[in-house]
Amino acid sequence: MTAPLDTRYLSRTVRTILGSTLACAALFAGGAQGAHAAPAVDSTSSDADSAANGNPGPARNAADLLFLRRTDYDDADYPTQDAAIELAQAECKYLDTHGNTARNRMRLAEQTRPAVKYPYLFLEAAVDAVCPWNRL
Repeated sequence: MTAPLDTRYLSRTVRTILGSTLACAALFAGGAQGAHAAPAVDSTSSDADSAANGNPGPARNAADLLFLRRTDYDDADYPTQDAAIELAQAECKYLDTHGNTARNRMRLAEQTRPAVKYPYLFLEAAVDAVCPWNRL
C-alpha cells in the first residue's frame, strides 16, 4: 500500500514545475515541437470497477492506468490518483522542455521526495507510461 501524497506540497511542486515549463516553452516557441497523441481510453476499465472500489470517477486512459499500476496508486481514491497523474504529467513536460538528462531527472526526483515515497521509481513510471519518448 502506498503512502498518501502530501497534497499541499504536491500542488506547490506541480505549480513550480509547470511554471518553469511554461516559461521555457514561451522562450522556445517555434522550436522543435513533439506532437504526441494522447493514448486511447482503456476499454478494460469500467465504471463498475470504479464504483466497486468506492471511487466513482472518470475512466482513465491507458497511459494513466499503466502509471497508476506501476506506482501502486491504482487502489487509491480518485483525488490521490489525479494528483499523482498530474505530477507525472508535469514531470514529463519538464523533461520535454528542459531536456531528458540525468541531471534533470535527479532534480525532478529530489523535488518530489517530500510528496512521494519513492521519487525515482515514481519518475521512472511516469516516463514509461506518460512520456515513453523520454526513456533513456
